Amino acid sequence: MSRLVKVATVQPPIPKGEKGGVVTNKEMVRRGLTLLESAGKEKVDITCLPEIFNVLGLSLEESLKKASNPELLCLKISRIAREYRMYIVYPTLEKRKEEFYISANIIDREGKIAGKYDKAHLTRAEKRNYGATPGNNYPVFKTNFGKIGVMICYDCYFSEVARILTLNGAEIIFYPSLQRHFSEVYFEIQTRARALDHSVYIVRSSYGVEESHLWFPGMILGRSCIIDRDGTIIADLGHK
Repeated sequence: MSRLVKVATVQPPIPKGEKGGVVTNKEMVRRGLTLLESAGKEKVDITCLPEIFNVLGLSLEESLKKASNPELLCLKISRIAREYRMYIVYPTLEKRKEEFYISANIIDREGKIAGKYDKAHLTRAEKRNYGATPGNNYPVFKTNFGKIGVMICYDCYFSEVARILTLNGAEIIFYPSLQRHFSEVYFEIQTRARALDHSVYIVRSSYGVEESHLWFPGMILGRSCIIDRDGTIIADLGHK
């Protein structure tokens, strides 16, 4: 069935603590929320934020502390979702019981958490630094416009993730990420192949450098984008 769905991806600035980062975590979050508001004003149906949006740029100690107390930022994002009647994919580092997870919360048009995906493929650094626990399933979430799935950063390196999501009915896969230290050729081949191989839309969100700064290899890539089912990049925010 043909439907018209308006999707958005946002690209906040890289915060301090990352190569090329010049803003604080607080300023990065503030500008990310401003971008969410802008998407809402454009009557977007669903918007994706980048990986660990709540803690990127904080020290390890601050990150773990904020992950243990996630309510305030979640309330702000929920308010935006409710005000603009917009779904939001909100990725976090969060603590549940005694374990930390890198997750993506699906916030619905009422501002409620309608579902959650825990990143299944963790990097060595994520296990070592955060003590993160991997997720063990690949849920598909039903919205009022269709079914969506989520893969987070390193998940994309495993083609089976997109395969499982699409076999379970996902029509759009949202792809919050960081991704440093690899080439743009690698990024394009890998991400476009996921869309093409499985005939699924991919919506990727990451962080970009400030306009007054140069991007160079080794920094967070940026390149938040929307990819059609045939692997064509139909919208791309570049590095900035």
